[in-house]
Amino acid sequence: MKRETKFVVGLVAANIIIRLIYFFSNTMFKGGGDWYSYTELAIRIQKLNFFNYDFTRTPGFPLTIILSNADFQSLNWSTVNFQNTVILQMIMGVMIAVLLFYIIKQLSSYKFAVAGSLLYTIFIPHVFYEFFIISETTALFYFTLTAFLLLLYLKKKQGYILLLLGLSTSLMVLTKPETIIFAVIIGLQLLYGFRNEIVKNYKNILYYTLPNLIIIGGWMILFYQQTGTVGVSTLAGNAEFSKAEFCCFDEIPKHFSDPNSQKLMDIYLEQREVIFKETPDLVYWTIWNMDMQKKMELSTGLNYAQRSKIFGSIAISAFKKAKYQYIKNSLSGFIKQYRILGVESSFLPVTIFRFIVNWVLRIGFYLCEIGFIISIFYFRFSRQKIQQYFNFPEFYIIFCIALLLTQISSAMIGHGNEGNRAFFYCKDIIFILGGIFLYRYSISRINKSTLKILK
Repeated sequence: MKRETKFVVGLVAANIIIRLIYFFSNTMFKGGGDWYSYTELAIRIQKLNFFNYDFTRTPGFPLTIILSNADFQSLNWSTVNFQNTVILQMIMGVMIAVLLFYIIKQLSSYKFAVAGSLLYTIFIPHVFYEFFIISETTALFYFTLTAFLLLLYLKKKQGYILLLLGLSTSLMVLTKPETIIFAVIIGLQLLYGFRNEIVKNYKNILYYTLPNLIIIGGWMILFYQQTGTVGVSTLAGNAEFSKAEFCCFDEIPKHFSDPNSQKLMDIYLEQREVIFKETPDLVYWTIWNMDMQKKMELSTGLNYAQRSKIFGSIAISAFKKAKYQYIKNSLSGFIKQYRILGVESSFLPVTIFRFIVNWVLRIGFYLCEIGFIISIFYFRFSRQKIQQYFNFPEFYIIFCIALLLTQISSAMIGHGNEGNRAFFYCKDIIFILGGIFLYRYSISRINKSTLKILK
């Protein structure tokens, strides 16, 4: 058995053992109110019944729920088995470790692939989130699979890989819509690569675009038919308004000439007052109150998508009035995506061991982030410079641009007090790219300094 095969077998075994220990010693966490909305969509997909659905969720993770229930033909609230969903997420977690090994090996070398995949294996928060009925593990699986298939295509240049890449990309986008930036940049990079022989490569272009057009386009058509608006989810407007609640509530307009907008605002302010008296800590989450949303629908006759669109436009008006607060909050959110590691409390007992693990991982994480940021300024997307440190410069360029744009867009919509979940989009490969560059760059500088001293 080859050295590489032995390591992969051991890697799989280690990941399975860690997850089994958690499986038999921990309870399952449904993940706040998210599990309910994801399960609702899973049942609707299985029954092909989207009548009166609010389209707050996309179908990526609900498909995981469906696939994890063997008897999905009779899937309903009483038969859905969340333990099976956790098991499927555990399998995805093991597959992610293996995919990461091969991604890093293609980008760099065997020894870095070993180090990177082991780092993922011992990083407990990933296992912890596999016990939640939320989309993080599924999103990370599709993201990692997409990165793996992209590298595989850059190496082999075969059409069937592009077909699989298009399928993986579309599922990634319908799990976490903000990753559409990654999908678009991959498409643009492929077009750029085919620029001299567009006609000759039309099949390759179709291989990548058709799965995206059929799957994402099909969902968008259904979305438009049911809601009368263009998009993949109705959450965007309410998410923007939620950010306005948090960063510039005083600048939110309270009076409107449009009667529906005024009704919505009156109901919102009434509910906000109730929440402020009962649970002040939740006042910034008022827009997500489901009882209030039902009351709004009965009062105005507007569906969820239409109401979300109105609240989104109200939020933009507030952002224009409070540009400084909005920019400050967005910048804070962007920085916190780099600061929050997600190791705190919850999954380790309060001991010296937890303190050491937290800070070892935190210091390692910061060093890798610093390495990644330095590499962007050092490379300046120069193919020749990137080749000194990594194979497949195209992948590095695509990844850097997509990551930064995704994190910026997430910070512009997010509250600015979050960042934990952003870890699951790209941070694994960030660890590796930043760490590899920092290590190799440091060694090269040390070697140059040593030579100067010897001379």
